[in-house]
Amino acid sequence: MLLADHKELFLDSLLSNANITLMLMGVGVSFASLQDTSKTQNKLSLRIYQNPRKSKLFLILVIVLIFIFLIAGLIGFFSSSERAISELSIGSIVLAIGMMGMLKAVVEMAEHHSME
Repeated sequence: MLLADHKELFLDSLLSNANITLMLMGVGVSFASLQDTSKTQNKLSLRIYQNPRKSKLFLILVIVLIFIFLIAGLIGFFSSSERAISELSIGSIVLAIGMMGMLKAVVEMAEHHSME
């Protein structure tokens, strides 16, 4: 009986920490989107944004990730009766919202650095 209580406490603590991590990642990503979009951070980013095909693929990847986090968060929030899963879903939704700001910066960088 005592071991089952520890497992439940451990799982609850793990999900709570994952929720906080997702929320902080969402806030960090949204602050990262405030960067100057006329500059790139490294040569790899420049190579991606200068190639229209790679740039389009990267945009699609970011959009898919946003939808995955947003849909998973909404499903978990509205369908789960457990508090820990509900909180984890909120963290996923916050990360998706932060990534939406990053999507705006990615679109601006792709437009600014395109070689067309």
